[in-house]
Amino acid sequence: MKKLLILLCSLLLLTGCKSPTGKQLVPDDERLSSSMKNFHAEECQEYVKGENFQVKVCSLVKVENELQNVYRYQVLVAPLTDAKVAIKSITFEPDHADVFAAASSYVAFSGISQGYFMLQLPMWEKVNDFEAYRFDFTFDNISNENEKGISDLNKVTMDEMMQNLSVTIEYNLFDKETIEVSINNMDVVRDADDELLKRSDISMIYYHQTSWAGAMLFPYDDEHYPVSRTVEYKKIPVEAFAKKKIRELGYYDTMSSFEMMEHVSALDNQGLYYGIPMEKLPESVRDPIFSETWNLYPVYKDGKIIFAVKAFGENMSVVDDMQTLERLDKIISDQGEKYVVQLEGSVYAFDRPLFRNDVFCGAYEMLAGEADEKVIEKNLEFLQVMDRSYSAQIINLSRRTRLFWEENE
Repeated sequence: MKKLLILLCSLLLLTGCKSPTGKQLVPDDERLSSSMKNFHAEECQEYVKGENFQVKVCSLVKVENELQNVYRYQVLVAPLTDAKVAIKSITFEPDHADVFAAASSYVAFSGISQGYFMLQLPMWEKVNDFEAYRFDFTFDNISNENEKGISDLNKVTMDEMMQNLSVTIEYNLFDKETIEVSINNMDVVRDADDELLKRSDISMIYYHQTSWAGAMLFPYDDEHYPVSRTVEYKKIPVEAFAKKKIRELGYYDTMSSFEMMEHVSALDNQGLYYGIPMEKLPESVRDPIFSETWNLYPVYKDGKIIFAVKAFGENMSVVDDMQTLERLDKIISDQGEKYVVQLEGSVYAFDRPLFRNDVFCGAYEMLAGEADEKVIEKNLEFLQVMDRSYSAQIINLSRRTRLFWEENE
């Protein structure tokens, strides 16, 4: 009996059934790490304490444009007590996150997934071990057309959803704490004169009309402190190439508006194909326009394609014959927004999401023909157990990036 009691006590300690409380860390403790001292020194608009952790929201910026609205957060998370802790993950979710994710199905690269961070930090045992972390991340409304449907499902506006943030910290073996934060102040960027565009991440979101401005997760010190210091995001190589060719081909003038389509993969009038070996593609796609490369980046001048960048790895070239450009323009306008799913190394396209609320949708029309339908039947069981966050994404073929540059470029 005595041995059994000892075993049970050991198991309880290992599984962490009851979280150790510890003593609250004091801001002026000289033993604190620099990131913890920086956390306490930073004056942020919202500050909420939980039982074992504390959260500061330093800024929330909504960037509006004609394609989508993007919400950019700067959040600090730090331990509150000196209890031993090893963090496994930190998740940031807006209000009604489950419905938001299900309605959007845009979980692979943007939207809800950008609020999840796997940390796997070592055990913090001494006061000087503890670190405060900085997180810069984005959520978006998928598209302005999609926002109304998401808001109707939740019976609240998108802004209200995004201003109510749940921060969940998973730590030790099975411990978890969720801290709710209401963000009262949200800055809005609507035009090119806004002062916030001096921030490189906000500028990238605004000018590129994208939510992919990078995600930051670092201890809150060195080059990541103070919060006013943001990462200088690098230019996309194909964009620099496109700008150079605009000048070389004689298209550049200060009065024109130049745009570039985000990555468009090999596609034809029947569907969108991405990452499928050439020999497995339908005959209709085996066309010279796709034979040399998977990646096409159409470049527009005042709304009309003037050339396309063909990219394979680091090699880039220009497609500028009118017949090819007109066909490419028709393909893009016909396709619109499509859903793709990965099956055992290949990627296939559908006209509606395969999952809603984690439930597989059996009724759908495939765009890729009978051969792919057989593949789907064969992999049905695999699809049903597939994690949603790695299963589907939206490819929006109407989304463009504005090409802005300084006059001396």
